[in-house]
Amino acid sequence: MQSKSQSQPYQNSFDQEYYPLLTYEYHDFCQSLAINHNKTLLAISGKNHVRILLFQLMKLKQLQIFPKMQRNISQLNFLQRRSLLISCYEDGSIIIWSLNLISNPKYLFKLRKHMQAISSMVVHPLKEDLIISGSFDKTINFWLDQSSPSSQSQWQCIQTINQHQDLVYGLSINKEGNTLLSCGKDNQILIMQGSRQMEWQIKQKIKLDGEGYRIGFITNRLFAFQSRIPRNRLFLYQLDENTQMFNKLQDVIVEGVGGNQTCAIFFPLVYIDNKQILISKNGQKVNLIKLTFSQSNQLFNQIQTIDYGFQPNGWLFGTVTQDGEYLITWDQKSKNIQIRSYQEKIIKQEQN
Repeated sequence: MQSKSQSQPYQNSFDQEYYPLLTYEYHDFCQSLAINHNKTLLAISGKNHVRILLFQLMKLKQLQIFPKMQRNISQLNFLQRRSLLISCYEDGSIIIWSLNLISNPKYLFKLRKHMQAISSMVVHPLKEDLIISGSFDKTINFWLDQSSPSSQSQWQCIQTINQHQDLVYGLSINKEGNTLLSCGKDNQILIMQGSRQMEWQIKQKIKLDGEGYRIGFITNRLFAFQSRIPRNRLFLYQLDENTQMFNKLQDVIVEGVGGNQTCAIFFPLVYIDNKQILISKNGQKVNLIKLTFSQSNQLFNQIQTIDYGFQPNGWLFGTVTQDGEYLITWDQKSKNIQIRSYQEKIIKQEQN
């Protein structure tokens, strides 16, 4: 006589979640975090300085504190193929640090053109010689390293786009580095095309019903926009092959802002390609959304919501590693840096 498992075979599915791994007490205000490509160095912001922590053996240990600046830090970003760290400030300046000098930190370059706080920044994904910054001064600046292989870096602002009518909130660049998205307080999305050699041009403007802080590419033909007004909505836009314009495909209700809660910028929308998971912060919650691609449509399935508890000012900031292995956050309520580890559990389901 056959057993139940033999007569009714099982079909495997996966339970995907981020599980708590470690916490690191940090009482300073931390609105930006960044981790390097090999997941060994974590950069965290203080009120006007950068701390570098060693992430090793499931522990965090402080290595260095970079010199204090006059303004607070708004953005941090490692260049993944070059030993550089970029810090952006509320006075509009950008500072590039060498990680080869971490024992005696000195900055290599200070770039200044923005007149107000830098709200978002992306790096060209292929050569990392182009930095794009968005600011509360309503502009987007393009910074190119014009050095040759035999000369030192020479970063210069080669272009400014000033088509936003209010604060710039979010930026996202596709994997090929030829299409850029921006969103802002002026209730519009700008879609720009260009390259390191060619001037960037606005190809499309999308008018919105309300503003949003977060925007991000999923594929070259698909991007997501996290709305702040209306609340708790994530919108998906898809490229029409005939018109070469992006159109709204669908929207998804997500957990997040409610009651007297507010939200805050400086926590980008991130898509983890190898796990097909979209990570979106909304209020004091972080949503993990599984994307299932089919021939006719893209299907959303929210698999986990991490609730950091009520915070009137919405102070929750974070980042995620490129491969999605670690989710790293800091929140005002706990005053802890929390690292969560991605795990998959196989769940056996009986086939009918």
